[in-house]
Amino acid sequence: MIEQLLLPGVEPSWAPTDRLLLMLMPPPEVAERVDALTARLRTQLGLKPRRSRERLHVTLCPLGDYDGLPAPVVAAAGQAATEVAAAPFDVTFDRMTSFRGGQAHPLVLLAGAGNDAIVALRRRLAESLRAAGVPFPSRSAITPHMTLLRSPRSLPETPVEPVSWTVRDVVLVHSLLGQSKYVELGRWALQ
Repeated sequence: MIEQLLLPGVEPSWAPTDRLLLMLMPPPEVAERVDALTARLRTQLGLKPRRSRERLHVTLCPLGDYDGLPAPVVAAAGQAATEVAAAPFDVTFDRMTSFRGGQAHPLVLLAGAGNDAIVALRRRLAESLRAAGVPFPSRSAITPHMTLLRSPRSLPETPVEPVSWTVRDVVLVHSLLGQSKYVELGRWALQ
């Protein structure tokens, strides 16, 4: 993996333009339902939209920010994803809340059913990524979520109309930073 050498107290001379992520993406019909729920919440709470339905996802493994697309990391991440054994599973997002953020709090959907399966899949992917030579933080606690909007105020956890689907694959995505655009690089079926 190509790494940028950073000296203490010295800011990097480049700004990242690219991000790699392994994620779960809802199928189009589910994304449409989440989009409708987001529109209702936006109107009800007086908020501005955050992302398009094509960008709705649950991050499993952030693989870093780069200046350009690092082919060795893409290849290693793809290899790691092919080696993970996990059966398809059902997930249900049935609560919303906001996470702490600077001036804007991310408003997210939280998973009730399927949460443990997401955490277990992430753990297996992290182990496989490390074995493939992709540095991955060992942070053990995650909160599976799907970000919908940004809120200027903190919002309590509240039940919402449940949104469910069967997770059947893991997706490697190239996010073009600052452009609100995702490019799918690979998709691996759970089996």
